[in-house]
Amino acid sequence: MKQLSAAALFISGALLLLLPRILALVCIHASNIDPKLGAFMPCSDAAAMTYVIGAITMACSCAVMFAPDTGTAKGALWLCLTLAGLLFYGYLLTPGVCHAEGMPCRASTLPAALALGAFQVFFSLLGLFSIGSFDRLRVAFRRRA
Repeated sequence: MKQLSAAALFISGALLLLLPRILALVCIHASNIDPKLGAFMPCSDAAAMTYVIGAITMACSCAVMFAPDTGTAKGALWLCLTLAGLLFYGYLLTPGVCHAEGMPCRASTLPAALALGAFQVFFSLLGLFSIGSFDRLRVAFRRRA
C-alpha cells in the first residue's frame, strides 16, 4: 500500500508540474490574454507555486518509495499532506486566481488544482495509514466500540 501511495503521489506531482503550462492553462500562457498583462495577474504566482509543490511532491514520493525505514517515509508523507494543504491555501486564498468568471485560470486551472490537491490528501493519508502512523487512533476507536 505504501508503494501504491508513493506512485500515486509521484503521478500527482507530475500532473501538478504540467498543470499551469500544458493541461489547464493559467492566464499568462493562454492565447487570448496578453503575456505582458498575464505576468501581473495573481494566477501567475499561483502557477509558480504549483511548479514548486509538484517538484517537491515528486521528490517526497521517491523518498517514500525508496525509504529504508518507516520514519523517513512518514516524514515525506506528512510533507506531501502539508503541501496539499498549501495548494488549497494558495489557490483559494492567496495569491489565488483571477476573480473574473471568464478567465482561463478560474474556469480550468482552479478546479484541476483542487482535484489534484484532494487526490494528494487521499493518497498521503492512505500511505500514512498503511505505515501505521495512526495506530494509536485505531486502538482508541477499538476500545470505544
